[in-house]
Amino acid sequence: MNVKFMIAMIGACSAAASHAEESPLRIAGSTTVYPYAVMAADVHAEEPSVLYPEIEGIGSSKGIAKLCDVQMKPEIDIAMASRRIKEKELVACAESDVGPLLEVAFGFDGVVLATRADIKQLTSAQLFRALAPLVNDGSGLVRNSTTHWSQTDSSLPEIPISVILPDTSHGTREIFDKKVMLDGCQKTGAFEHLLRKVDGDKKEATKLCTRVRTAPFTIEPVGGSKAAWTSLTASPTAIALVSFGIYKANSEVVTAVSFNSANPTLDSISDGSYPLSRPLYLYLSSTSKTSKPAVSQYVKTILSDELSGENGFLTYFGLIPNPDLAQVRKDFEEGLGLGVSF
Repeated sequence: MNVKFMIAMIGACSAAASHAEESPLRIAGSTTVYPYAVMAADVHAEEPSVLYPEIEGIGSSKGIAKLCDVQMKPEIDIAMASRRIKEKELVACAESDVGPLLEVAFGFDGVVLATRADIKQLTSAQLFRALAPLVNDGSGLVRNSTTHWSQTDSSLPEIPISVILPDTSHGTREIFDKKVMLDGCQKTGAFEHLLRKVDGDKKEATKLCTRVRTAPFTIEPVGGSKAAWTSLTASPTAIALVSFGIYKANSEVVTAVSFNSANPTLDSISDGSYPLSRPLYLYLSSTSKTSKPAVSQYVKTILSDELSGENGFLTYFGLIPNPDLAQVRKDFEEGLGLGVSF
């Protein structure tokens, strides 16, 4: 038998065995980040020797929980998030000996109030008056009885109130709770009444501010922006909270409602002048960065100018470039950890 052929066959078998023993990257979290993560995986796995990552869109909170709880199986290498990690989640990571964590802000996204109805602009106060179970009528808290937008503000059309929201496990919903409902609660004076109701407990008052009325006033399909969009397609007068990427892909059939006098554009989202803008993150442990080369290579792929830079491939699908992308790359290369001040 040809010796060279035998050596080649042994080498091929060894490589195949080694490849079989490897496990693919496991990535889970934000449904907003999910499509960008998949596109980055397509590039990452172009090399024949690289296993295609397993990517799961389950929401920011669930993704971070999976990363920070080593008892959850299978463990993941990277968590995707459309909001910043919370202090209590950092504590959970520390208690599970996951860390120090690296935070990678690879781009920005805007949350858009998309609709096919004739509603051009809304404020946080108007949205709060439409969606909160209890509202301030000037003398105190009363049960919300409005059914149409015109009842919350005479300048709005007589269209039934219906807002489609992602469920509470998604970063998109947390942005809505904080920048729409809490802001509207404070601006309408309801916060002070709620604060007195709970004996000055600001945390509890804040929680009460973010409660919303049930159907038909709010609809909460299980899932993130994609689920909200699917529900919107069947409702001609509803407003859906979706990612900028989904809005951009469907801007011919829906309009973006101006929020607090600001419109969602590439510039307003990246410079923060649009109130419903947020960074998009990847979270991983510094240990996995050094111990599992595929983790580092994947993050470098998504941080490349070709994907996330100005006019990068991901920007054609709604990603807004991070103007500090070069610094993010440098920090990741140097393994700078995540600060814990909030």
